[in-house]
Amino acid sequence: MIKILLVEDDKDLAEILRYNLQKEGFKVDIVSRGDEVLNKNIMEYSLVILDIMLPGISGEELIEHIRKIKENMPIIMITALEDENKKYTCFIKGADDYIVKPFSLREFILRVKALLRRANILDKKVLSYKGIELDLEKKQLKIDGEYKDLTKTEYLLLKHFLENPEKVISKEELLRKFWNEEDENSRVVDVYVSRLRKKLGKKGKLIKTVPRLGYKLSEK
Repeated sequence: MIKILLVEDDKDLAEILRYNLQKEGFKVDIVSRGDEVLNKNIMEYSLVILDIMLPGISGEELIEHIRKIKENMPIIMITALEDENKKYTCFIKGADDYIVKPFSLREFILRVKALLRRANILDKKVLSYKGIELDLEKKQLKIDGEYKDLTKTEYLLLKHFLENPEKVISKEELLRKFWNEEDENSRVVDVYVSRLRKKLGKKGKLIKTVPRLGYKLSEK
């Protein structure tokens, strides 16, 4: 699922935007202060929506922070400031779109989708990470150009890791999602992660075990 980070201090507007984005199938996290973004794992998100005037750190400053972490992140600015100089500055710093409040919700959703399409995120057919490629149409794994076969469970497990790079995924979450189990002592996750690592060969080391927390797809 495509995850969007919405940074907006107007709580009513934030909830309206989240509701409409969720109706379109997006997962939305809301933060109301600019400095809260510094504690977020930016790599988890496919798009960021920033208000300009925020407590803590301005949206304008956050553009540069986000670009340093994820250079190609689509960023939409939403603001009550219809100021040509401010708009110019935001675009220079790396914003992709600039929407002035009040705005049409229909147009807002269309702009979000257009930006995701431009970034090849919407209707994505291949997930990739550090030489691992998963073709979602053919359901095939390719490692550095070489094709590998996966079982259905291995495919779904790898897809979940690729959709959530750099995020710690708990064993409990995987048990519920793929095996409909609640038993924390079950070894089924460990067994399938071990099999998946073997299928990935040298890339298997990218699936890290995080002691007492779960697993993470990460180079670090």
